[in-house]
Amino acid sequence: MNKKYVLILLLCSALICSMGWFTNLEVQAAKKNPISGEDVYGNTWSYDTTTKTMTFSGKGLAGSDYIPDGHGYSPEWHCWANEAEHLIVGEGITGIGRSSFYDFGRLESVQLPDTLESIGGSAFSTCMSLKEVIIPEAVTVIDNFAFSGNDNLERVVFSTSLKKIGNFAFSGSEQLREIVLPDTVTTVGESAFTNCTRLQKVTLSKKLKTIKKSTFWGCKRLSQLEIPESVTKIGVGAFQGTGLKKLVIPKNVTSFYRKKGESAYKSVHGLFKDCKNLRSVTIQSKKLKKVYKYAFTKLNKKVVFYVPKSKVKKYRKMFLASGSDKKIKIRAI
Repeated sequence: MNKKYVLILLLCSALICSMGWFTNLEVQAAKKNPISGEDVYGNTWSYDTTTKTMTFSGKGLAGSDYIPDGHGYSPEWHCWANEAEHLIVGEGITGIGRSSFYDFGRLESVQLPDTLESIGGSAFSTCMSLKEVIIPEAVTVIDNFAFSGNDNLERVVFSTSLKKIGNFAFSGSEQLREIVLPDTVTTVGESAFTNCTRLQKVTLSKKLKTIKKSTFWGCKRLSQLEIPESVTKIGVGAFQGTGLKKLVIPKNVTSFYRKKGESAYKSVHGLFKDCKNLRSVTIQSKKLKKVYKYAFTKLNKKVVFYVPKSKVKKYRKMFLASGSDKKIKIRAI
């Protein structure tokens, strides 16, 4: 046989052997990944490699209390974070712990039980393939960063028992177009909907008392927003970078505030900074007493403020002290 062909046969044999070796390594690696176990709360979990479905069963709080800071060990089921596509949380479980499914990048569907009452911080953060979440009726708390960074999240159906949404809870949900909060909600955290860049329509709870810092910062397609009369305070940069064309500040608002000790910067913290489409702000309140420093910096020059006739002089002075241009347009309602 020609030496050339012998050499080719030897090379092919070596290649086939090496492929088999790598395949064996992959099989061995897969075998090392557990397909069932217990979480820190004593609940059981299992993973079906065929359907790519993860299931949690038990009672009470489930999942983890994990902080993804690079210092601690991630929960054992996180070995499937780059593969799992479906999650089923069984009846009896009342809470999902912190960072339980953080960075499950291929997770497409989540089935939550009717017994669920709370969703922990960062529980579903950076689940990039998740498009829809239906929050069960018993859930009262969605904690900080719970669904943050979910670029493809398009739809969230909130529970009618919901009371609190934490800081940054839905920040960076770029595909989210509409938010309808039930009237049970009393607290929406800072930056809760920051950078929801396609958000167009928002219905706020009639029991909401405070619109906190940067709540809608960067929601550039948000063109209309109705603030309920229950609101008494509005925080730093709450509407910064939105697409709002007009806004009505209701009659019970007493302050545009920043927290004690919180830094304020002219270039960053304007209440209406970068609102390029804003033309009209009507302040119905006669109770406005405090306006934080720099609140009215970087205003669109076309904006006209409409205020109660009896407050024109007082509010003009207040706005000038808070960074507005001397040419600010203020007219009586």
